[in-house]
Amino acid sequence: MSVKIGMRVFAGGVSSRRPGRGVPVRGFFLASCLALTVPLAGCAKPSLRLAPEIPHRISFNAHAYEHLSLKELRGKVVLFFFWTGSHIGCRKAVVEMDRLYERYRPRGLEIVGVHSPNWESFEDSAHYVFDQLQEAAVKFPVIMDDDNQIKMAYGFLVVPSVYLVDRRGFIRAKYAGALDFGHIEALLDQLLTEDGRPLPAEPPSQPTTPKKRFMGYEEGPTGY
Repeated sequence: MSVKIGMRVFAGGVSSRRPGRGVPVRGFFLASCLALTVPLAGCAKPSLRLAPEIPHRISFNAHAYEHLSLKELRGKVVLFFFWTGSHIGCRKAVVEMDRLYERYRPRGLEIVGVHSPNWESFEDSAHYVFDQLQEAAVKFPVIMDDDNQIKMAYGFLVVPSVYLVDRRGFIRAKYAGALDFGHIEALLDQLLTEDGRPLPAEPPSQPTTPKKRFMGYEEGPTGY
């Protein structure tokens, strides 16, 4: 496994720590067990938001890219996976992400893991993340977000969280907490058939997989 810092590649982990990490939200562990998304009610034609660009960060498994960025990934469907190594739900989700990576990468999917630490100081160490990836034999690219700038740009609330970005660079869905991989795969199948041209006036039909609801929030495709 290689570790990339900016434009340089290192063979092992490199410690990195920056100020400004987020403060844990009360009720975090409860929220992590529940599926949360933006409500779709009343949005006949949801507007789409361009995915925020990825800043230069320490990266792992990214040797195929000069700099892991949305500019380099344009034309691919991108799945952003926000996670932290100390969360049991994230560890289980990592296994599913590797499965999706092997299945969908030949069709044009790239998965970008974003490791965002909570409050434990050891989680913002590149050595710690490197060890976690080695233990789980993770194959997809992972970048460190030890100052939580990427986390704040995407505005996610809990881990694990998933954002699906289409070939044009627009966020088409987000999932948080209890991830429904059946629904995620159904939407991936749809997004990978799109060729990147502007969508028609009417939004495409969504997967028919039943959606979970929690306190008025619906899981699945959304706009901003």
